[in-house]
Amino acid sequence: MILRSIIALLFMSLIIPLWGGTTVWASTESVTDWAPESTYKIMADVPDAAFQETEYKSYSGPIDGLASKSEGWTGFFRQGGRTITVDLGEQKAISQISLEFRQDSKMGVYLPKYIDVHISSNGKSWSRLGRIHHAVAANEPQVNRAFGLVFPQVTSRYVKISFPVDVWTFARHLSIAGPTSAVGRPLSLAHEVNTPLSGSPFLQIPGIEDILLVYTGAHEEKGKWTASDFSPVVAYSEGGVVKGKMFDTILFLPYYDVPTTKDGWSNYATDLFAKDIQLDALNQAVGKLQDKLGAGYKEKVILSLPYPDPKLEDFGTIDEEQPSLSFSAEKVGIQSALQNRIRAIHWFHQLLKTKWEEAKFEHLELAGIYWYKETIDPTISEDVALVKNSASIVHEGGLPFFWIPYYGSVGYDQWKDYGFDYAILQPNYYANQVPPVERMNNVHDAAKKSKMAIEVEIDEKVLTSRYYYDLFYKQLEKGHELGLDGEVTNAYYAGSKTMVQLANSQIPEARKIYDDMYKWISGQYEGRGKD
Repeated sequence: MILRSIIALLFMSLIIPLWGGTTVWASTESVTDWAPESTYKIMADVPDAAFQETEYKSYSGPIDGLASKSEGWTGFFRQGGRTITVDLGEQKAISQISLEFRQDSKMGVYLPKYIDVHISSNGKSWSRLGRIHHAVAANEPQVNRAFGLVFPQVTSRYVKISFPVDVWTFARHLSIAGPTSAVGRPLSLAHEVNTPLSGSPFLQIPGIEDILLVYTGAHEEKGKWTASDFSPVVAYSEGGVVKGKMFDTILFLPYYDVPTTKDGWSNYATDLFAKDIQLDALNQAVGKLQDKLGAGYKEKVILSLPYPDPKLEDFGTIDEEQPSLSFSAEKVGIQSALQNRIRAIHWFHQLLKTKWEEAKFEHLELAGIYWYKETIDPTISEDVALVKNSASIVHEGGLPFFWIPYYGSVGYDQWKDYGFDYAILQPNYYANQVPPVERMNNVHDAAKKSKMAIEVEIDEKVLTSRYYYDLFYKQLEKGHELGLDGEVTNAYYAGSKTMVQLANSQIPEARKIYDDMYKWISGQYEGRGKD
């Protein structure tokens, strides 16, 4: 094909050749930069008003825009990625396109993994010029890189530049250049076929609809669950009469302050399998409710793999013939630190598996293993390899691997690539910061696009704050409107025993949340204030 001569200005490793549909010219001499005289618009993949406000207040860029010759940077904060559509005003010959990016990994600013470049004569039908990659590691500190293409002349009015955004991406010095007058033989470039966004539903986990997160291992009584605590979250009761099932799955995970050491993890596992609390208490609660839940009913359980802190230098000894494991790359090197972290994960996974098999819970079914860390940090060396190896360990044990990243976290939309079988997206709607009105819509779109389920959030503040009480219902109302209730998979973050407190509350408004949660789960919810 004739555009095999396309080359990258700097760090391109993949170019997709073009042919057919827009005029292409054979050669150029001196060029003019058309960008400063052009207009452009920037669209986020998953727009979010709160993230947009942060980006605008913090790094809105120079007043003359991305094509400015100044040294100022324009910052892009989360929201999946950006598409910059430039209108040159009329058909112009172009032969090179570039945009400079900055990385400052300590500040959460990263080079995009790639940029895609398209052109169009009418702004509707697009032809692809190519994709540019780079080889800069995400944990490399301060780096500036110009991403660019040089190619035989094409004439076009519109140029579209797209790139993903993890946390922050900084850009400047947009340039779209070509000869003032073009000569040569015109050729045609094929228009790219645009496939509409799939209308497929959210992720539906087979046999699992409602997953309650239960934290243990610390915080005294808040972290100790008894059979009486589990009863109202396993089955819904009204006036002392069981009316139906509540959460069909319990995800056990450690509190954030459980130490990242062998002793810390061992103590957490010992507590998890202790008599009359945690797993044993859940087993007892299901057994007592067996006649109401149905013969042979088993509550599903998901257990967690804690995250091995990469700064830790003394995890402990898991092999008597070996020294204490260090997770610090600075101390033992990147590969040794990675292998030590994988060994710790393998050891703990085996510990959970052994304890589960020994417990022989009659009324529980182990349904999977959960990855505790809610984001994939690109600044931590080999974290992707850690997650993929952990997935292999879980899969070798015959179980699926679960993940619940938060909205806007790094890598949430790449969850399948990491080896996860199921992923559920946290909306972060129920938060201290006032959430944007469209947040639930954005989460809905992001989850649908990435084939994820969605989490519902609540905690003890609904018992003492009208703001959080109303905020929870706003979330529930919007979720109902978007079709997130009933026979779909959801996870539920509910703080420490919030659902138990609501079920046992003598305050009608508090108890109403528990009643409405049952309606939501069972597909009977019709909206706040409606029976």
